[in-house]
Amino acid sequence: MKRLVIITIVLVMLLISSCGVNQSTIAGRINGEPIPLDQYVVAHRGHYENFSISHNRSPGIDEKQEIARETWHNITKHVILQQNFRRYKITSSVAEAIDTLKNNPPSYILKSPIFMVNGRFDNALYQQSLLYNKPEDLSPVVSQYVNYYVPVAKLKNALIDKELLSSKERKLYANVLKSEVEMDLITLDVNAINAAVKDEEMRMYYEEHKQDYLLNPHYSIAYAFLPLAPSRGDVAATNLMADSLYQSLTVGDKPEDAIAAALKVNPLIRIQESGFVKLDELDRQLAEDFATLAPGEYLPPQIVAGEGLRIHRLEQRTKSLINYSTIYIPYQPREQTIARDVDNALQAAKLLTSMGHQVASEELELTFSPVSNIAIGKAW
Repeated sequence: MKRLVIITIVLVMLLISSCGVNQSTIAGRINGEPIPLDQYVVAHRGHYENFSISHNRSPGIDEKQEIARETWHNITKHVILQQNFRRYKITSSVAEAIDTLKNNPPSYILKSPIFMVNGRFDNALYQQSLLYNKPEDLSPVVSQYVNYYVPVAKLKNALIDKELLSSKERKLYANVLKSEVEMDLITLDVNAINAAVKDEEMRMYYEEHKQDYLLNPHYSIAYAFLPLAPSRGDVAATNLMADSLYQSLTVGDKPEDAIAAALKVNPLIRIQESGFVKLDELDRQLAEDFATLAPGEYLPPQIVAGEGLRIHRLEQRTKSLINYSTIYIPYQPREQTIARDVDNALQAAKLLTSMGHQVASEELELTFSPVSNIAIGKAW
């Protein structure tokens, strides 16, 4: 929550610095620079919200007065800093901010449970988030360093090079920070800046109009397949099963019975028909092998590199056409192979969790497929 407060204040200050000077109504002037009333109200509201977030309650009367003083105090510091940035031609870049954050992580980052792994700060996870905003988005922190911390560090060096401030400048900055601000006096009722709608009113309105806010719950995922390479034992077992199937088919067993028995061992087996193919378009070696068969006969199992085996059956042959079917018998991983790859999958999941999906996809050569708007209870 502390980090949110800091970032919100900086954004409010930036909003003030970006507004034009041709405002008909101003809240005051700081070091000659006009502060428009409407932008002061925005800044005050930001400080008010920061208090509510930090303390989980609304401020009391005295605290509201302190918030008003703190708003002017922060605006004053910001205006003076911006004027000096321009005076000394100080700029900063995202690269400078990232380098600073890489070498000197803020204390709230070092203590954040987001970057704790096994009770210790995970620098690799922090560096990944800093460079790619994944798995944690640190872009607000980087912006804070670009707009404030890096320029302030450069300003300090510039002032040191200038042998610090002159007596007149020191007096000016001290007076600005502790004074009531040189401005046209405008009375602001801080109580009037409160939100007009109270929490209880919002709750009652929500309860009365709950149907208007109901959404169909859904979720989104991204998944990737890890290849399961067969072991030598898997290959040998599949070769043996293919030979057994071939023997059953060639001794006269009914094809449907032989294939049904094989499917109980390897449910990945499938059959595919070629349809009629021109003989001159068929693989030459395969055409020569089919020339030795009569319709209904089978070729011995052939190895398909990295995939499994296949058994061809000649269905019909004419003068220039041929029709055949193929039994595909893929390598089937056994239980011990699956157990081995479960460990590999768990390591991949650990990499994905700690380093993010982009790093995991590059390191493991995986392609993640996104699926969005999945209704609860529906298969994806």
